[in-house]
Amino acid sequence: MVYINLIIASHSSMAQGTADTLRFLANRQDIKTINAYKDDRPIETIIDELVNVLDFKEKTLVFTDLLGGSVNQAIVLKLYKKGVYIIAGFNLALILECLSLSDEEINEDRLNEIIELARKEMVLVNTLIEKGR
Repeated sequence: MVYINLIIASHSSMAQGTADTLRFLANRQDIKTINAYKDDRPIETIIDELVNVLDFKEKTLVFTDLLGGSVNQAIVLKLYKKGVYIIAGFNLALILECLSLSDEEINEDRLNEIIELARKEMVLVNTLIEKGR
């Protein structure tokens, strides 16, 4: 199995909180985060610093908070041509499932399957309870 880079990028502290939770649940200590707009540093600078320390010969998954949001746009501009997989609108179930993938399993078809599964994890629990009665 080949190492997989994992980056979570969001507005403010969401990326850090998600990474902390993944470190707890999945014991994955090497998650990189971009917590945009928490200080005066431009997001492009933060991304450039991260690019300088990552080995893009390895498969890389980047999770951003909002499709079309400023964080997502900056990631796409800086990282798309590096051959990374950029997934917008993440949830914890999605990232946990991706962590279980081997290098050979990471491709667009498999990632789209996982995204569909993660979407099904978002439910109104009240409705489930009412249907169960």
